[in-house]
Amino acid sequence: MNENLRIVVIGGGTGTSRLLKEVKAHTEQLSVIVSMSDDGGGTGVLRREIEALAMGDVRQCLSALSAYDERSKFLDYRFTDGSLKGQSAGNVFLAALEKSTHSFTEAIAVASEMLGCTGKVIPVTLDNVTLLMKWQDGTVLEGEHVIDDGEFIKDPRMADLTFKPNASLHTEAVNAIRDADIVVIAPGDIYTSIGPVLATEGVGEALAQSRSKKVYICNIKEKKGHTTGFSVTDHADELERIAGVTFLDAVICNTPQTGADVGLDAGQVAQAQYEVVASDIRAADVALVDDGSGVKRSQARHDAKKVIEELYSFYNRSNM
Repeated sequence: MNENLRIVVIGGGTGTSRLLKEVKAHTEQLSVIVSMSDDGGGTGVLRREIEALAMGDVRQCLSALSAYDERSKFLDYRFTDGSLKGQSAGNVFLAALEKSTHSFTEAIAVASEMLGCTGKVIPVTLDNVTLLMKWQDGTVLEGEHVIDDGEFIKDPRMADLTFKPNASLHTEAVNAIRDADIVVIAPGDIYTSIGPVLATEGVGEALAQSRSKKVYICNIKEKKGHTTGFSVTDHADELERIAGVTFLDAVICNTPQTGADVGLDAGQVAQAQYEVVASDIRAADVALVDDGSGVKRSQARHDAKKVIEELYSFYNRSNM
């Protein structure tokens, strides 16, 4: 593997964190561009009460990139009592750094140094924005947490992701995409994690102009009410629609599929303008996720090592 490759990851959630922990072992020239529209949970409280910027995805990525497991663990600690009940220590820490330095960029830099992070965490925008999902008939969902929690009555592929106010693209994000050898679209929720980055004005143009190889790591499972019935190429095509440009060079997806796995339609694959790499990239272990009722259910996830092997294999093959 070429350990000098400049790799940019677009994402922010749990799938991104798992991927970053593996990628950082192969390159120090690593950047992750994250959404800044999270307004649920503890992040939402801090945004409303002290006008802090959205730090939830930033916190998860800093934790994944840290060289010190013990130091990074405190970022994810959640208070169980008092006025901070349910709030993560990492959110409070980043909010304090933002307020004391008067700069969210500086807050990330200070936290990165303290945690010994490999690579950079880059907010896609430094504006305090609210995510909107709009249909042409006037239907609007406002707020990332509202969009995330709901089951769409209307086809989400007929809606636009926008922001209130408009989101100005962070210069560091443009530069990272422009200079990258590989841009990885990480697995994650299309409309609340990956989409808000791609929908930020200027990101699509930067991706289209970049000479990097752009690769999407497709989700293994559908998201109920959001991407129910979506095939692998449906996922990929929707990301390009949100970005407003065709930019993908490859899609890496899991096979074989079982049950509610995202399906692989041979006819759609044959017509795709990007290469589809189907491989067994499912992790042997599963994540246990609380579904909100207090019951933890298993959730399939990617084997990050296998994903990186496929990613590098595609990159080397496409540059021969």
